Amino acid sequence: MIDSFREKQGTWMGVALNEWLQENPLLLAEIPPELRSQESNLEVSDRLRQLSTALKISITY
Repeated sequence: MIDSFREKQGTWMGVALNEWLQENPLLLAEIPPELRSQESNLEVSDRLRQLSTALKISITY
């Protein structure tokens, strides 16, 4: 099960990013209030990009 999830990592990252960009209320409800400001949105977006890069690197090994 976990292998299937990892194999589709790019798909899941795309889904998460699309939901974030579309400001999905269910996703945003899970974000702590201190991370909801515009400045924090940029920081969270950057961290998601970093996570994506790290996951891509770890899958290739």
